[in-house]
Amino acid sequence: MSELIEEVENFLAALAEMPGSYLECRSMLHSWSAADGKFTIVDTNVETSRRRRGGEAVYAERVLTCTRCGMERSDAYRMTSRRGHTALQKIDARYTPPEGYYVKGSGKLSKDLLLGAKFDADLAEVTPTRRRARKRVS
Repeated sequence: MSELIEEVENFLAALAEMPGSYLECRSMLHSWSAADGKFTIVDTNVETSRRRRGGEAVYAERVLTCTRCGMERSDAYRMTSRRGHTALQKIDARYTPPEGYYVKGSGKLSKDLLLGAKFDADLAEVTPTRRRARKRVS
């Protein structure tokens, strides 16, 4: 049990040092935006540095960036045709986080802790001198 307490304490300490935009994204999800809004076709037979995604050697790709924290998401799509029209089916998503976004060794701790850290940060902005310490719940 003491390992869990230590893990939680380390996680909370890391959250206290995390930029506010990271806390917002971790508690409310990302605000995705397509940099140029364009899909590209990836052919791993030609671009040998690229890997298959979702078992597909040729796929459509679109890269999105979070407007708050800078997380990058690359979505891959299977390309098919339906009655002469192109159809895309999402097969994979890969994420590239900004530096310091993930807390090493924390695994996936409760979202309750994330929301609590965001609440504390917001409260500190509103009442920095009159804020009373909250009692920790064990």
